[in-house]
Amino acid sequence: MNIADLESFVTAAESGSIVGAAAKLHLTQSAITRRIQNLEEALGVELFDRQNRPIQLTAAGKTTYESAKPVLSSVDDLRSAVLHNGEP
Repeated sequence: MNIADLESFVTAAESGSIVGAAAKLHLTQSAITRRIQNLEEALGVELFDRQNRPIQLTAAGKTTYESAKPVLSSVDDLRSAVLHNGEP
């Protein structure tokens, strides 16, 4: 599991599609799919019900989404602090 996997998952969840996440993150659909699969493998759960369109979060996906949001926010805060102050 890594930050890129979390970012791809959260973006797909918010956009409701792999295509939307790929466009927003300037990646291919297959790259987004692979990142989400990596996260699912790391967690040992399926995060999306892929039978429906738009894709829907599973119960585990909803829990993961709620936990991932503050993690990504903290990473953004760290990046911002480093860029503006020169040190974390």
